[in-house]
Amino acid sequence: MATRSDFEPREWQLLINSPHLIYSLLTGGADEVTGAEARAMRTFLEGYQSGNPIVQEVLARSREKAPSEKGAEAAPPTGAVGRESALQQLEQIGHILSAKTSRQEADEFRDFLLTLGRKIAQAASERFLGLGKKVSDEEARTLDLIASALKAEAVKVAERVYEVKPGDTLSKIALEFYGNPSEWPKIYEANKEQIDNPDLIYPGQKFRIP
Repeated sequence: MATRSDFEPREWQLLINSPHLIYSLLTGGADEVTGAEARAMRTFLEGYQSGNPIVQEVLARSREKAPSEKGAEAAPPTGAVGRESALQQLEQIGHILSAKTSRQEADEFRDFLLTLGRKIAQAASERFLGLGKKVSDEEARTLDLIASALKAEAVKVAERVYEVKPGDTLSKIALEFYGNPSEWPKIYEANKEQIDNPDLIYPGQKFRIP
């Protein structure tokens, strides 16, 4: 099960910011943002339950940063560039989820964000269209864009194979592929079945390079 330690700091910050990206996308284009959307987000965050540790941590942080009911102060208009940037960040989150978590964990995180999006959109539509109204066409399109962005899959790099040459060491191979000789344990871990001693490798051996 994925935990915070599985993510790089930049990746973790994207996950933490994800609920606010959803909020911004669904409110940033409005001429006026009242307390309805902020209240819907806060109520959702306070009541949402999940056994997924990543969702739990993001929930805890998001509750601290949830917008006030003034709403507009917490989410400045995204504008055209901001909207595109927010969707790109959600695509990055999709990549991170598919690369660093199981399919079930990724689906749980996506469902968390999409459910939040629907709650905010519904609150906005009720403000404009009246109680009990479904989301507007514009908000439905935004929800579709959010769902598509979050479905982004990590691009898998074709496995590289290196044939050991005379004079090679794991450090030397790591330098060639990663630019850093201290990265040699990556190669060792990927090929332990044919390396008895990391200080002794032999010409002709073929190593997978992760």
